[in-house]
Amino acid sequence: MKHFFEKDEVNFEDGLLDSSSSFECTSIINISDTCNYDSRNYLIYTEGKEYLLTKRENLFLKLLIKKRGVISYFEMDKFLSCDDYNFTINAKRLFVKNLRKKIPKKILRNIPEVGYRLIF
Repeated sequence: MKHFFEKDEVNFEDGLLDSSSSFECTSIINISDTCNYDSRNYLIYTEGKEYLLTKRENLFLKLLIKKRGVISYFEMDKFLSCDDYNFTINAKRLFVKNLRKKIPKKILRNIPEVGYRLIF
């Protein structure tokens, strides 16, 4: 089993993985006028279509929302790396490319030399 976070690296005080946080209480979040995100069921509802998210995509969107829409490349490295395998730049681009296929256009933007931003 692959672990996305080492036990020592996860800060439960920030509320990301805390079950008492307000984010966990509301599982459906309105990302845009035409897009809803269901964090519990790993689903994106957009324009009458339903897309199933992978575990990493779901955690990535949760992290983006928790960080108020901006995630740096460093945080993305820390998030995507599991065990002793580090993601290459191309693997990160492919991850984001696959996620963009499931969400409306212009919702996820690249901020050069910083990271990614979720526009909602």
